[in-house]
Amino acid sequence: MKWCLPRLYSTGITKNSVTQTRFKETMSRVSNSVSIVTAAVGIDQKQDTYHGLTISSMTSLALNPFPLIQFNLKLPSFTSESLHKYGYFGVHLLGSNERAVKLANQFSKGARQCENGLFERTKPFIGLKEGADFETHYIKHSEFKIPLLKYCRRILICKKVEVFRIGDHEIWVGKVNDIIINDVHDSDHGGLLHYNRGFHKLGDNILSNDSMQNKFGITDS
Repeated sequence: MKWCLPRLYSTGITKNSVTQTRFKETMSRVSNSVSIVTAAVGIDQKQDTYHGLTISSMTSLALNPFPLIQFNLKLPSFTSESLHKYGYFGVHLLGSNERAVKLANQFSKGARQCENGLFERTKPFIGLKEGADFETHYIKHSEFKIPLLKYCRRILICKKVEVFRIGDHEIWVGKVNDIIINDVHDSDHGGLLHYNRGFHKLGDNILSNDSMQNKFGITDS
């Protein structure tokens, strides 16, 4: 039997000539889950010193010997400074609703460079009210606390394991010490997705899980 395979054509990119613009455009065609990371602070610090950022790079890394997640962030970052200093953070899984989009936009404003070359410290928690918009989570046996946003599906309470500097980014690995489940919002399956420079929500199944297992022999790992 002779197999006929379609020929794949390049887009004119030669070796070592991939441009940043084309790379960004290509990666925008990959859908990613949107999360917000909030960094721990000292127990006596005020709200205007709280830091956090929106990410679309959080993934599971390992289950054994303990649950690990990873994400990356762009430098310079005031959130990174807090993460390095205190070592604890919360990863918020957002729902697919307007409130989540507003939060994602609010926490996506990175450090802004001023005319003098210095970077202006961002304050994403300004305008949020403790008790109404976020709660304080105190880390046991420490002098640290983490501001945790409300109206999220789930929150992973993590401790720093490793940090790697790659180019103008850091790759963070965190151990998941606890998971907080919001029963009211956890039914929002799929969460908030980012695709082609916009926010989206999960669509209908193409195949059910049972159909995938029967057709492709897919099993849980």
